[in-house]
Amino acid sequence: MADIETAVAHLHSLGLAHNDLNPSNVVIGKNKEAILIDFGSCQPFGKELMSTGTPGWIDEDFTTSAQEHDLAALPKIKTWLDNVYQGLPTDLPPMHLDGLERSTREERGLP
Repeated sequence: MADIETAVAHLHSLGLAHNDLNPSNVVIGKNKEAILIDFGSCQPFGKELMSTGTPGWIDEDFTTSAQEHDLAALPKIKTWLDNVYQGLPTDLPPMHLDGLERSTREERGLP
């Protein structure tokens, strides 16, 4: 989680919000570091967006970029990751892992 939080803090320090934080926009690198991807909705604070975040991972419908969207998504990602790694259910939208190679799933500690 620290890698994701650091990436988001860096974006915010540049005056940008990702606006679509969810587990499908995070990949795990070779050294098991989390890497934030998919910057299609990343815009300066206050700029009107062409598309909004992923349903279920945002607290409200929004049309402008704001760091609050990212800050609201971070605890949801943490909960999802904790539940996935512990094999617990979550009331958050499922993120399908079927497309991952078995070796990649094992590297991530997933079944």
